[in-house]
Amino acid sequence: MGFPVVTVTKDGSIVTLEQQRFLANGSSDAVSKWDVPITFTTPTNGVQNAGIWTASQPSIALDVGADPWVKVNAAQTGFYLVNYPSELWTALKAPVAALALDTVDRVSLLHSIFVLARAGLVLTTDALQFSQAYANEPEYLVWKELSENLAVYLRLFKHESWFPSFQAYIQQLYAAVMSQLTWDARPTDQDLTSNFRRDVIAMLAAANDPAVVAEASARFHAAVAAPASLSADLRSIVYSIHVRKTSEPDAAFAHLLNVYETSDFIEEKLHVLGALGRFPSVQLKTRALEWAVAGGVRSQDIHSVFGSVAADGSTVAWEYVQAKWDALSAQYSQIVVGRILCVSIANFQTEQAAAAVEAFLVGRPQGAFARPLASVLENIRTGAAMYARDVTPLAAWIQTL
Repeated sequence: MGFPVVTVTKDGSIVTLEQQRFLANGSSDAVSKWDVPITFTTPTNGVQNAGIWTASQPSIALDVGADPWVKVNAAQTGFYLVNYPSELWTALKAPVAALALDTVDRVSLLHSIFVLARAGLVLTTDALQFSQAYANEPEYLVWKELSENLAVYLRLFKHESWFPSFQAYIQQLYAAVMSQLTWDARPTDQDLTSNFRRDVIAMLAAANDPAVVAEASARFHAAVAAPASLSADLRSIVYSIHVRKTSEPDAAFAHLLNVYETSDFIEEKLHVLGALGRFPSVQLKTRALEWAVAGGVRSQDIHSVFGSVAADGSTVAWEYVQAKWDALSAQYSQIVVGRILCVSIANFQTEQAAAAVEAFLVGRPQGAFARPLASVLENIRTGAAMYARDVTPLAAWIQTL
């Protein structure tokens, strides 16, 4: 089971490939081998097919010419990751920035470098430096990949003294694409443009971009007076941004409850649930949970409220789950309780937090959600390892920006 990571070394025109099983925790498995289809592309010769590299061969050498860069697994024809030495990752920034590689290859490079960074196989600073090549990227799928990866670091390091500088880096990286998308739909928009716009706004809000925060709040207030003024595709993100920053949280909370209770549309109700727990106030977070559990929310949607309460890493939802475990277990199925639990702890990032969850569950039934719980706990521990490994070098890297 699993898949390989192919490691590239380059000496002149000769590229040597070696493989090992990829493990997300960065540990080594030198035993597992695969038959790997090898393709590569260079600026001079384009895409080349080197055939199948069989599992019996410990390595394979390719003559790729004297070009400054080579991209292995062209067009992602094989199911494997590729890791390059730092100088080749740096060289690949040029064809990415110039759009000389197609969309699939630009996405795959981005995906690979951040997956490898989370596993400790690439320096996280190298991954972040590589992301600079995407500042003028036109394709939504590439930005989606970038946003999902950068969001990990926004969550992980939000309490560091240098975090505002990291947010400023995100603001700068996303400035050009935000200016192209704007807030309002246009006749020339494509099918995915609304998702594109929403994702970019969300990233800039997470980076505390003042213009985005101000615009979201202005649109929220306009919607209080004229609900139709806020387009459906922006409601979830506008709600979520405004409640995190508003100076009138009680009024905003009351408005969202009114929207939920008067709307006939499930999608609109879900927009509210996704925002209702994002107020910084512990009192309002607790109030959201109590309202939801008291019958305000359908059982199939109840985890959305717990997830919104816990989205900022707060322990409020987890503390509520512990205190009300028996009542929740009596009210909801074990599957629903499992969803509530998993979203309540998903943004924790310490070994101590993972161990506390495991200790609490000793003697409590968890068979219906054992697998998703194990995945969440693994992610928490991966985040803890990332934090310990990356916090010091990232602090130094931020100072160079």
